[in-house]
Amino acid sequence: MYKRFIRNRLFRSNTTIKGFTLPELLVAAAISLGVVALGGFGLVSILTSSQAANAQNERRTELNRSLDFI
Repeated sequence: MYKRFIRNRLFRSNTTIKGFTLPELLVAAAISLGVVALGGFGLVSILTSSQAANAQNERRTELNRSLDFI
């Protein structure tokens, strides 16, 4: 029984190799690249707006301090 299994396993000529094809991998890589690029663009946009908001808040704080001093 075991020998027959080994013989069938080793000498099988019509074996199918399962896996992804090259076009499928390229499409998946392109989609992944697009998602990462959009995420990076969004992150840069959020950081830029956050820095602008922090600068504006700091200016308002300084103006309030100067008005309180007067």
